[in-house]
Amino acid sequence: MKFSIKYKVLLAFFSLTILPLIAISLISVYSLKESGKKIISDAIGGLEKEEEKRLIKEAENYARIVSEFLKEREKDLKDLAQMPLTVSSFQRFYNTRKGKVWHAVQMGKGVKEVIETLPLYKEIAFVDAQGNEKIVMKKGRILQEPELKNVANPRNTTYLNEDYFSETCKLKKGEVFLSRLKGFAMTKRDQIGKAKSPEEIKGGKPYDGVLRFSMPIYEKENFQGVLTIALDHIHLQELTIHIHPRYGNNSVFSSYESGNYAFIFDIDGWIITHPKYWDLPGVFKDGTQKAYMTEKSKKEDIEEGIVGFNLDYAGFISPGYPLAAKEVREKKSGIVNVTNVGGVRKVMAYAPIYCNIKPYDETNVFGGFTLGEKFEDFGASARASQQTLLEMLDKYQKNVGALFLFLIMVVAVIGSVFSSHITEPLITLTKKSRYLGETDFENWEKVERDDEIGELAKIFYEMNKKINEQTKDLKSSMEELKNAKIKLEEYNIRLKREIDLLKDEKFRHVDRLSSIGRLAAGLAHEIRNPLTGITLFLDDLHDRLSGDTESQQLIVNALKEIERMDKLINELLYFSSSKVPQKTVFNANEMIESVIVLVKKICQKNGIKILQDVKKELAVYGDKERLKQAVLNIVLNAVQAMEKGGTLAILVNPAEKDNTEYVLIEVKDTGKGLDETDTEKIFEPFYSLRKEGTGLGLAIAKSIVLEHEGTIIAKNWAEGASFEIWLPVKENNE
Repeated sequence: MKFSIKYKVLLAFFSLTILPLIAISLISVYSLKESGKKIISDAIGGLEKEEEKRLIKEAENYARIVSEFLKEREKDLKDLAQMPLTVSSFQRFYNTRKGKVWHAVQMGKGVKEVIETLPLYKEIAFVDAQGNEKIVMKKGRILQEPELKNVANPRNTTYLNEDYFSETCKLKKGEVFLSRLKGFAMTKRDQIGKAKSPEEIKGGKPYDGVLRFSMPIYEKENFQGVLTIALDHIHLQELTIHIHPRYGNNSVFSSYESGNYAFIFDIDGWIITHPKYWDLPGVFKDGTQKAYMTEKSKKEDIEEGIVGFNLDYAGFISPGYPLAAKEVREKKSGIVNVTNVGGVRKVMAYAPIYCNIKPYDETNVFGGFTLGEKFEDFGASARASQQTLLEMLDKYQKNVGALFLFLIMVVAVIGSVFSSHITEPLITLTKKSRYLGETDFENWEKVERDDEIGELAKIFYEMNKKINEQTKDLKSSMEELKNAKIKLEEYNIRLKREIDLLKDEKFRHVDRLSSIGRLAAGLAHEIRNPLTGITLFLDDLHDRLSGDTESQQLIVNALKEIERMDKLINELLYFSSSKVPQKTVFNANEMIESVIVLVKKICQKNGIKILQDVKKELAVYGDKERLKQAVLNIVLNAVQAMEKGGTLAILVNPAEKDNTEYVLIEVKDTGKGLDETDTEKIFEPFYSLRKEGTGLGLAIAKSIVLEHEGTIIAKNWAEGASFEIWLPVKENNE
């Protein structure tokens, strides 16, 4: 499509006015958009930082509550130690130390939420210096003599592996020992039965476990025994199970699936309060300790709660877990993004729970308190504000865009009027310019004007004359270039032929082999005649020494070596022969079958399986007997390479390489393969990988292939060595 000068001027006007205006408008709108987004992003980022600080602050407050709770339990133990160690004292202590528990209990086929005041301690006991239980109260009942045990052996303790007695015996007077969480391990089915999740039944079966506070009892500096109180885990769970990160204690049982829940982990990284009780540590009824999950744990073990949850080893689930455990041990608070085992993404704040009871006094850290909020809920108000601001920004951008569009339309109208005023005088000259290049110049002479356009017409007239002259010169030059091109192409063809002759390394290689062959033939004839005489002489000598068995055996060995030398001479003569191939078209399958017949018995004897894949209708053009000899030599070489048996594969297929069609014959074995140096030298005469080999079999094979203008390649494949014979496909009459 051609444009008149009017439209070109109009386009130039638009380029100089409207395009810059459009660019300015786009840049302005874009800058406004990006600046607005940055301001909004900074503002929202500030709000999210405040949200993070709020969540961390809440975690620190809850951690402080847990720390004070532990101190109160330590005080309870010290208060009990001041009382007489009698049954009545234990009963009074048990009945006065209680706490409120908000939980769900089974009512018929359903569950009901209740708030109960339950004893804080599941067990109160005094143990003498030898570990014998003297007074024990469990769940409000005083145990009788047959029920009392020696807890110096951890297997006799309530949870089968408690070491509180031995650890407390190490303490000084007035010091208190606080154990790790001890209890019976639970699986998923133990907690929720056939329910889909703990939330469905608002918790399920409670975890049976304790935190045990113990202290040594002295009487006038003499060690009397150990006093211990076991905090019921349900009261420790009460510190986390109702918490929602935004609404505080608002539910009887936190929702694990929502990600909005809290949990406590100890100094070792083990979770000790959690909506999923099967994540907690413990001992199974058979006395085996519950293991923690790792990246090598089975999926079903994780899902069914066979393994527990330790933050230090949960990095494969989310890297934030071991980071939180590490920082808590360093007395640091913080926040991380994690994904729980259920696949819920959440923001998790963590804070250290301080405790100076032994053995936690080494770091003054009992463990950590975490408070998680679902990722989509965290900063929801900030994101809502962001959306509102973005909508306002978008509306403002549209108004600015409309204003710029109006300005563009005004400028377009002005440009159109201006273009028409400028281009009308040039239309006449445009009409005359179509005659540019004519040789009679008639149309140019009729243009007579005294203004600038007339002057421009005269200039075009002179220019037209020069164009015609230069056109003639150009045509002459083109003819000369055409002739030069023809000569260059002829020279290129000759040069290519000469290069091809120089690059053909095959001819030089064949010449070298021919020289070696002539030398070998001469040596063979010179050696064979004396060998015949030596053989006859040794045969006669063997007969004369009929009574000397040892000498006869030496002669037999010598005859065998002469026979081997005669075989070598035959191969030398075959290698040196320059017989012209008698080429015909024959079926490749028939040739391969005849080779297999020759080697079948030796393959069976050596435990070698033969695999054959030959296209039945594939014809080969060449000297059948000589090619058969070449393939036979390669096959025998493969058989000799498989001393312990294996598989011999012979494949014949059509192939193409460098735009030339070939018949590809492949012989593969499953022997030890070839070294890199072997693949380069294996076709050289007298080069053999076997001590008894002559080194001529593969050299003869290569010589035959070269006679047929083919190539032979030795290389390794996945299971051994492979030999490829590439024979070019030719018609009968070639």
